[in-house]
Formats: sequence, structure tokens, C-alpha cells
Amino acid sequence: MKEERYHIALDDYEHGIVIRSLNDEKTDLINEGKSTDAVDELIVKIGYAPKKKFKVIEKKDAARESR
Repeated sequence: MKEERYHIALDDYEHGIVIRSLNDEKTDLINEGKSTDAVDELIVKIGYAPKKKFKVIEKKDAARESR
């Protein structure tokens, strides 16, 4: 069975927030004496994730507008 993957779109500001948040979590884990392996892997994945240009097309959903 294929592993499920997730793709998210972040601008530069949001990308920075995610990296800083992971670094803060890593610092907290170090202070607690816990392993940081999982956080380290995420920092590398997000830090080296390729940039891709794409167009966002917003469609208005009639069902949502009636609420």
C-alpha cells in the first residue's frame, strides 16, 4: 500500500514561522532531555522542500454561500 502524502502551500513568511516553531519545539525537547530526531527530520524536510509556482483558482460554492 502506498504511503499517504500531504502537500501544503506556504508563502515565505509562513515557511519561516514553521521553521521557527520546529526550532522552538526542538529546544523544548532538548531542555526536557528527550530525543529530537523526529523534529530534526521535519526541519530538514521543510527546509529543503522545493519551491513550485502554481496558480490558485477560487471557485465559489453555492452550498457554502447559502449558510
